[in-house]
Amino acid sequence: MMDKGKMVFINKWGYWHFIYAYMMLKIKQLLGLRFSIVYSKELDHSNVKSFYDNGYTFRPVKEEDFEKIPDLLALDLTQAFLDKVKLRKDKCAGAFFQEKLIGYTWSTTEAVEINNGVYLSFNDNCYYGYKNFVLPEHRGKGIIQKIKKISINSKEGDNRTKTFSCIESHNYPSLNASKKEGNKKQGFSLFIDNKIGFYSWSSPRAKQIGVKVYKNYN
Repeated sequence: MMDKGKMVFINKWGYWHFIYAYMMLKIKQLLGLRFSIVYSKELDHSNVKSFYDNGYTFRPVKEEDFEKIPDLLALDLTQAFLDKVKLRKDKCAGAFFQEKLIGYTWSTTEAVEINNGVYLSFNDNCYYGYKNFVLPEHRGKGIIQKIKKISINSKEGDNRTKTFSCIESHNYPSLNASKKEGNKKQGFSLFIDNKIGFYSWSSPRAKQIGVKVYKNYN
């Protein structure tokens, strides 16, 4: 008999989407294959620094904001992750409710590790957006979409023109959210990493923004 979690998934996304997601998870487990859709969007250069909307404050997240969080795991964060993004100087924009961080999204200009020893690089006219999270009790209000209205330009005169993300083809919630944000498909990226070796492909349109997946053996 199918467990409750699977039934919830099927009721929300449909039986064939469930079959595809199950198949992709098994292939990933057995072959180390990961197939992602690349979405991109032109940057909004409105330079919005912060705003207030329906009880929430949206602004860049500062280092001291993370120091005030009593339970990092509740926000799907660890100190090791924060140390890594600090070293890389990644940017974080967030939503605050009653002065508490309840959601965030990250962006970077550096190559990022997307799997054990597997890295993603891209052109210097892009930001890579990753790791979106909202506490369960605040979901369903378009929080992530509003957070992304905050300007991520690192400095005045920044020549980066796009932000993009790579979303696994069976991650339906993130794919759906990306479409709602007005992002457009920029091709695909695929890699296989197993005992036999490492192989990666990017579609021609993904290569236009320099999307490249590679293995660092150091």
